[in-house]
Amino acid sequence: MEQTNDITGARLASPWAIYARKCMKLFELDDEVEVKYDNDASSLTLLVSNAVKADALAQIMPVEMQFGNVTLDIAVVPANDTCTVEQIWRLAFEGNPVLVGTDVEKAPDGSPVIFALFAPECVQYLADDIGNPFGIQTRTYEQVARDVLVAGEMRITSNALD
Repeated sequence: MEQTNDITGARLASPWAIYARKCMKLFELDDEVEVKYDNDASSLTLLVSNAVKADALAQIMPVEMQFGNVTLDIAVVPANDTCTVEQIWRLAFEGNPVLVGTDVEKAPDGSPVIFALFAPECVQYLADDIGNPFGIQTRTYEQVARDVLVAGEMRITSNALD
């Protein structure tokens, strides 16, 4: 993925490459997760050294993402179905400071609502953002997690819960 600060020589990145960059940013501070992107094969691989974390990540990462006529294949170790949703998210981000914690609150009807609380910090990555002359996009960890992960029953937030 080549980049340049010269606007006249700027290269547009494909949406699947931007998705891969978001994944890399989401896990860059986690020593147990390495994200590998192969543009030629349209594949993204999460190499996870912790087997329990790999099982948890496999349950919240999509297996593929469709971008027009291009399918980005995403590989993670098969999932462990014995964990609760809250445990899966805790295990998936164990040791990664972007997830501050999880919480279970009661909805007005008494049913549990599960929250993943992401650090209220901004990250930057290369993207085709016409609002920035260098092609850099700025988002919070919460926004990146919403774009990258399959939330399912989990509510993703960066607001502190009372």
